[in-house]
Amino acid sequence: MRKIALSLILCGIVYSSIYAQQPLGGFMYDTVHHPEGTEWESPEKLSLNKEQPRAYFFSFADVESAKEVHPEASAYWHSLNG
Repeated sequence: MRKIALSLILCGIVYSSIYAQQPLGGFMYDTVHHPEGTEWESPEKLSLNKEQPRAYFFSFADVESAKEVHPEASAYWHSLNG
C-alpha cells in the first residue's frame, strides 16, 4: 500500500513539473538581449523578458478564515520576512 501511494505521489510531482514547464499559449516568453524596438507592434511579444505567471493557493483551517481571503488569516501562514 505504501509503495502504491508513494508511486502515485511521485507521478503527480513529475506530471506537475512537466506541465509547469509548458509556456502559456499566445505569448512569447524569451530572453532578448538586444530588443528590436518593434515589440509593441505584436501582442505576443509583450511578454518578452518576463517570467510566466503562476497561480498559488493557501490552506485555511476553517471556512470563516477562508472567507477573509488574505493568507494572513490562515493559521498555517507564517511570514518569513525579518
